[in-house]
Amino acid sequence: MWFLLLCLVAGAGLAAILYYRNSDDGIPRKASIILALLRFLAISFIAFLLLNPLVKRFTREKELPVVVIAFDNSESMLVHSKDTLDDATKLRNTYKQLVRELSRNFHVETFSFGESVKDSVNLDFKEKETDISSLFTSLENRYAGRNTGAYVMLSDGIYNRGFNPVSLTDRINLPVYTIQWGDTALKRDLILAEVNYNRIAYLGNNFPVEIVIRATRARGQQTRLTVRNREKIFHNQPIDITSDNFVKIVQVNLNAEREGILDYDIHLSPVEDEITMVNNRTRAFVEVLTSKKRVLLLGKKPHPDLGAMYNALQFNDMIESEVIMLNDFRGQPSTYDLIVLHQLPDDQRSGELFAQIVKERVPMAIIAGGNTRHEYISGAGAGPVLTPGRMQGQHNEVLPLLNPGFALFSPSADFTDQLGDMPPLIVPFGRYDAKPGEQSLFFQRIGNVNTNYPLISFTQLQGNRACFIAGEGIWKWRIYSYRNKRSHRPFDVFFSQVVQYLTAGDDKTRFRVNARSYFQENENIIFTSELYDAAYNPVVDPEVSLSIKSSDDQTYTFTFSRKERFYTLDAGRLPVDEYRYVANTTLGDENFTASGRFVIAPVDIEATMTRADHAMLRTLSLNTGGLSVDIDEVQKIIDDIKNRDDIKPVSHLREKFTDLTSVYWLLGIILLFFAIEWFFRKWYGGY
Repeated sequence: MWFLLLCLVAGAGLAAILYYRNSDDGIPRKASIILALLRFLAISFIAFLLLNPLVKRFTREKELPVVVIAFDNSESMLVHSKDTLDDATKLRNTYKQLVRELSRNFHVETFSFGESVKDSVNLDFKEKETDISSLFTSLENRYAGRNTGAYVMLSDGIYNRGFNPVSLTDRINLPVYTIQWGDTALKRDLILAEVNYNRIAYLGNNFPVEIVIRATRARGQQTRLTVRNREKIFHNQPIDITSDNFVKIVQVNLNAEREGILDYDIHLSPVEDEITMVNNRTRAFVEVLTSKKRVLLLGKKPHPDLGAMYNALQFNDMIESEVIMLNDFRGQPSTYDLIVLHQLPDDQRSGELFAQIVKERVPMAIIAGGNTRHEYISGAGAGPVLTPGRMQGQHNEVLPLLNPGFALFSPSADFTDQLGDMPPLIVPFGRYDAKPGEQSLFFQRIGNVNTNYPLISFTQLQGNRACFIAGEGIWKWRIYSYRNKRSHRPFDVFFSQVVQYLTAGDDKTRFRVNARSYFQENENIIFTSELYDAAYNPVVDPEVSLSIKSSDDQTYTFTFSRKERFYTLDAGRLPVDEYRYVANTTLGDENFTASGRFVIAPVDIEATMTRADHAMLRTLSLNTGGLSVDIDEVQKIIDDIKNRDDIKPVSHLREKFTDLTSVYWLLGIILLFFAIEWFFRKWYGGY
């Protein structure tokens, strides 16, 4: 503050020099004092502003409450509609009315939901599944700490994924307003409720297909169940409907008579006055293989890692896995296509078994632990060289760090996008040096330090493939995957990719295209491709094209995108059918071609639910303090939200510092002082 004295001294000094040093300039004494005062104030003020002073100001900001509008965009909203165009128009108009009316008093944000929650509201009603619980989970995370007033949801109440949304009401601390859509009355309808079968069968074997038939309000009617392909009918059975809530399970035995993909059409003939025939037909695709891959999960003692790996492989019908403890193992390694050694070898006996596995050239995966004898592993070339730390028995908690240069296969994006938050593995303390030719999928991230130590790596072992995982605890990855994605599938797909790579053998083909053989119609079709030069080095310079042809010869063409060491292609979604694909590229004077096939299976779950669940919607609103109304009474919801005392704007008092040199009216006052002084000096004939 003492700088203010200097400002005043500067102003007084300059005023004194001008008016008291030149007191004989003809200006009257009283006027001279007033003009000197103006000069004193102006100069002092300028000096003060040169100090760049800041002034604290308080401003009050008004935050409008957020009202979230969520619309059900699933197929069930219109699949049983008698007038689809009019009903779709009515739904869209209701959406526009809600947004228009509520936007006058609130900050409105909109979402649509079905298979997932989307920020954009494109009401085409084509979502193949409905997950209402994920909507509230997503909104809870998104609006935590916000001034959120209410949720408004328009739905038929039908859900077929996730949890019952009513079970989440204890966590929803906002009123949920539900707008009821759909018909709750039972109508005459035949439904192929479920078709259960294994996607994989083996050549020459019989396999069952279980068909669950439901019928509502069709007592006394008769339908006919037909199972056929393009060439012949395999099953033709009349079915008498004996009650208004009829359920019948039919098991059809089929034969895997040829290798490849078998396409079956399953159909129920309609009955009189049936409300819809959409849910009377579906297709089943079965891939016929010659044999399964046998995988042995061998452990020293029971461990949750073994359970996680076993469960992860159960969804893959091409793999047959078993868990055996080392003391109980009496088999021959050569009878397996892959052996997973959990915390082995750890002694002489398991070291001898390890040597036998290497000698018999059986692909292996090693999950190391605190007692693992790394000298056996590095000596055989099955993993990196470990230089232990000084303190024996110590370990690190290690996070996975994706290696962008890894090119052996493309790990599942649903899994790798979670890596930043994955639980750590328990890895023996020490330095890990990768051997020549060893490729790391994940490096070790220790605390905040990124290292080049392999966490999961792959190598060639006497002509066969081997995988090394530096630590235990991958069971936590599977649990985290379920917590984060509400499904074990991301981890299961990833681990299945590892196993499929290890059991595939050493493919020396210089051009490869990889894709799954089975997709559902609500999945994107993903391909990866690899191209190698004559020295077997990966190249990505040439363009790779792909042509996909359906069973009726409709053709789709694509071009792969280049990555660092391989190619990728997202072909989007395609209609239900069996497809064949051919990929082509040219490297120098050589032309390369790769081909394959896949099927896209239908997702008919939305069509099997014909009765709207308004009771669930009413319960959801009742438990949260909202209203549940028919779509024709939507104005009641709008009025209730506007009249609620607990949905009001919030004022925030914010502190702000302002530079006085940016306040223009202060500069105007200084100029005014100088202008007045100049005018009167001229008036009195001064200079």
